[in-house]
Amino acid sequence: MPSNRTAWRTGILIVAIAAIGVAHYVTPVQHFLLHNVWQRAYYIPVLLACAWFGLKGGLLVATACAATYAPHILLHWGHSQPYQANQVLELGMFGVVAVVAGALSDRERRSRDELLRADRLAALGTLAAGMAHEVKNPLGAIAGAAEILEQDYPAGHPRREFLDILREEIGRLTTITGKYLGYARSPEPEVAPLDVNGAVETAVALVGKSAAGKSVTIETTLDRSLPKALADAGQIHQALVNLVLNGMQVMPSGGVLTLETGRDGNDVEIRVRDRGPGIPKGDEDRIFEPFYTTRPGGTGLGLAMSRRIAAAHRGSLSAENAPGGGAIFRLRLPAATRAE
Repeated sequence: MPSNRTAWRTGILIVAIAAIGVAHYVTPVQHFLLHNVWQRAYYIPVLLACAWFGLKGGLLVATACAATYAPHILLHWGHSQPYQANQVLELGMFGVVAVVAGALSDRERRSRDELLRADRLAALGTLAAGMAHEVKNPLGAIAGAAEILEQDYPAGHPRREFLDILREEIGRLTTITGKYLGYARSPEPEVAPLDVNGAVETAVALVGKSAAGKSVTIETTLDRSLPKALADAGQIHQALVNLVLNGMQVMPSGGVLTLETGRDGNDVEIRVRDRGPGIPKGDEDRIFEPFYTTRPGGTGLGLAMSRRIAAAHRGSLSAENAPGGGAIFRLRLPAATRAE
């Protein structure tokens, strides 16, 4: 269906340009007012192209209109230099109109796509949270039954390993449902002056053992003159742990994970750099979408939750590919106003 619509629209534009061009060439030069009408009529396909195909389409059609109109100017209006110059300037106006209208059309299209995406994600998040809530209660019942069965299958029993597998999978599902519910019910932050360097050190200490087990070395470069941030300590801790775990997960064979703190204008910035494969081109924002993940078994909620936390603090979380490989995540938080 989209390809058919594109073909129809392209055909309409071609016919319109051709029809206006023919009208110019067959209209005698003494019909000055008619030529003014045909001259202005070229803006119709230009504006249609901008509306249908954006800036690139508008510029392409503006070029086609100029190429169609230019021979007419040279052939029929050489005797009137002032009017010919005016028409030549009109060719440039085709491009100006295409740039302005095309840019506005592209911006409107991006805004519409973002609204549609937000609506879909909101609906998907509500559905996932509802499912997680419904699954949570049965999981509790299954976990209780497994505890009772442990009495019949003590350690060393031939079938105890199956019970251990059951308990492990129950724990995994409980963690996943907890993430879904945590994302859906993320509370408003209770902000207070926060020592960002201390928050980084706490997060690193928490995941240190896990990092060592994965052959990941965590290095920190902390700006000791950094002012405090205005933030919720618990939520920022969660965001930092998510970022560190994400960095570890993209380096399955180990490597160096670097955390730095510093200033970015009036904001406090925390940078987390991994040495993984980097971010696929065009996915710098998509990786923050809920449920988007390239890792088998991943929930796709860690980065989404971290960006949501940053936005709730009137800060930001962005990502970019680092020179030499890997990716850099930048968590920006507003600096607290200090009385001292």
